[in-house]
Formats: sequence, C-alpha cells, structure tokens
Amino acid sequence: MSYTLETARTTLKGRLLWLTKKVVREPLEGLVSGKVFHLPYAPAQEDSVVVYDSAGAAVGTSDYSLDEEAGSVVFTTAIAAAHSASYTYQVYTDAQLLNFCKEGFDNMQREYPRTLYVVSSGDNYVSSTTAALTDPVLGTTTFGDSRIQQDFLVTCSEYALVKALWQKATMEAIDVREGITGMRVDRSRRPATMMPSLEEVKGRVGDAAFVAADEAGDTDSLFEGGVVPGARSDNYSDIFDWWTDSEQERGIVA
Repeated sequence: MSYTLETARTTLKGRLLWLTKKVVREPLEGLVSGKVFHLPYAPAQEDSVVVYDSAGAAVGTSDYSLDEEAGSVVFTTAIAAAHSASYTYQVYTDAQLLNFCKEGFDNMQREYPRTLYVVSSGDNYVSSTTAALTDPVLGTTTFGDSRIQQDFLVTCSEYALVKALWQKATMEAIDVREGITGMRVDRSRRPATMMPSLEEVKGRVGDAAFVAADEAGDTDSLFEGGVVPGARSDNYSDIFDWWTDSEQERGIVA
C-alpha cells in the first residue's frame, strides 16, 4: 500500500518530541456550577481527550461537546463539582501538522523532482499516478517499503515546520529586560538564534535527497541544470588562480 502523509505526520511527532506532551488528570479551568470549561493546555491531539468527574469516573462523550483546537469543553448541563481531563497536548493541531507534511512533499519534489503525486482517498497517499493509488516504484523498491524515501519526505516536512517556527519568531519574538530606566523590549534576537537550526535541517534535506536518488539509481537527475559548479563557476574562479604563470599571461596563443 502507498505511503500516506498521515503516517509522515505520526513519524514527525515521534521525531520531534517537543511537539507533544502527555497531560494526566489536569483540572478543567472554569467556574463550578457552570457549563463552559477549558483544557489547561491546547490544542489537544484528536481523539485523545478523556474527561473525568470529581469521583474519577470517565464522563460519557454525549454529556459534553469538545473543541480540541480551542481546548473548550461545554457540558450539556451545569456541573456541581470540579472535573479533570487526560489527553495529549500538541504545539500544532493534526490538521496543521498535515499541512506541514503537504508542504514537505512539495519541498521534496523541488529538491528531487519525480513523477509523484498526493492522491486523496480518505488519507493522503503518495502515488505514481493520479488515476489510482499506485505505490511508486523507485529502483528495486517502492516508496511504501523504503525507509530512505520516507525519511526524505519527513525531513522535508521537518524543514517546513522549522521554517514556519523561524517565521513565527521573526514576527513575534520578544526579549523583555527590566533595568533602572524601566522595561526594555527587544524583538530582534530569537530569529537569529533559530537560523542555525533551519540551516541544519536544510542540510539534512540535501543529504536525504542524494540518498533517496542513490537508492533509486537516479543520482544523475540531481545534477541536471548545473547543480554541481564546474571549472568556470564564480566559486571555482574565486578560489583558484587561473592567471598566474598561465599561457595567457605568457602570451602563448593556442
């Protein structure tokens, strides 16, 4: 069966441990004798929330409505005692993480273009055609059977996530300092400290692209269009002295 972006999302959660946090029996926030309460940490992972009453018994899902992204718990009738909840907190919702995986697929295709598509059929499958779910054949293996190909996609998804965090830090990062002249707010430092992380992940994307192409026996496609600089590139000319004691300097014409 073809590999899905939903599976890539699960792998991404397992790779980046800071994305999720287990919350056990945390009291709901709200006024007792009310109906509207909130999870202490939101958003919550889909289908992970279990609400408990004051006696420790699980509350039936028909007794409340839940918004996992906002973290709201609205009871059908007012409760007379404090309730709690156990669930998995996520930095981003599953829908947002799936979008990062979709962007990761696009990053993968830009880094190493191949005849691959995302086909939606319940889940989002990586397929070699849009007409049917066809696990792409890559060299002697398939995308669905290759951890190398899957790692390439997940690494590209990680790059999309870290890039988004860097952009968020650029817009929102605040450094607050209190001195004798009052409070000083500086928004300029955190984006710069995140840049090495972004560059590190980008470097792993390039490495993963080469390994994926090597497994498929297709490394030549990575070097089309002048990806590898030749002898006449600016980089080569700047590093090496092609003039001193050359035939051109000595006036020898070929």
